[in-house]
Parts: sequence; C-alpha cells; structure tokens
Amino acid sequence: MPRAYNISRCLCLALALSPHVALAATPEVWPTRIDCGGIRFELTSYCTPSHAEDSLNECTRQTLSIPARQQNIALPNPDKKGARTFKAAHAHGVALFVTSAQCALLEGKPYLELNYSTGGGHNAYDEFVEFYDASLKPIHDEGNSALINAIIKSADRSKSIEVKSIMPSP
Repeated sequence: MPRAYNISRCLCLALALSPHVALAATPEVWPTRIDCGGIRFELTSYCTPSHAEDSLNECTRQTLSIPARQQNIALPNPDKKGARTFKAAHAHGVALFVTSAQCALLEGKPYLELNYSTGGGHNAYDEFVEFYDASLKPIHDEGNSALINAIIKSADRSKSIEVKSIMPSP
C-alpha cells in the first residue's frame, strides 16, 4: 500500500507540473522567408517570447533551408575563427542568433548574408556575419576573402530583412 501511495503521489505531482514544463520546453517556430535571386530561403528561429519590451526572447536554435529543394541546415556554421566568437559569447553567458539577413547578387549568383547578434553589448563577441551560397554552403573567410569582399561591395543588394529571433517585438 505505501508503494502504491508513493506512485500515485508522484503521478499527481507530475501531472500538476506537466503544463508548466511543456510550456517552458516548447518554443514557438518563427519562419522568415528571404527571396534571393529566384531562390526562396527560409530561416527558422525556435524561441520562447519574452513578453516584455526590455528583455530578449529565449531562442534555442535556428535553421536555414530551401524548402523547394528540401535542403535544411542548422545554424551557425562558423570557421575556426568564427567558432572562437561563438565560444566567447557562450563563456560570457550570451548566445548569438541571426537577427537580420540580406541578399546579394554577384555575377547573377545569389548569396545570403546572415547577421548574428547577442542582442546588446559592444564586445568583439556580440556580433558575427556568415555568408551562404545558393546550395546552403557557408563561405568562410579562410581562402574566400576576395569573394566575401565582392559580395559585401555588390551593388545588387536587397535591403536588410529583420529575422524574428532574440530581439523583442514592439
């Protein structure tokens, strides 16, 4: 009898707490569509809203996809130097998430620029930029600095697109 009592007591406690646990553990899915050179990219953020204008949303992860091709990758994909930036941010108790994106066409080829932010601060680890080609391949600084500079200087660039993630909504 005491064992059955303990099991039912644990079950009641688990059921009482389960709605709170489920709400905290289930982030909302926020897709951002980015049309670039005839390709529709989709950047998806998995976040729990802060419900306060002065605090950041809590995001767990982000993905980048081309739905028409059924391609999907997890973000970020930094090179060794970029990985140090993400590691430094984590060591300071913050995380970098994409907050804006921009399309650039260079010689008719689409490139996507993703701008990461911690949501505040002025430290070296508070911002990061990644570039991707039309096959979702990251373009790293190592060996590609000329291409990255050409993308940045490209006259055929879209305006910056806000990505719903850590920044609170007005």
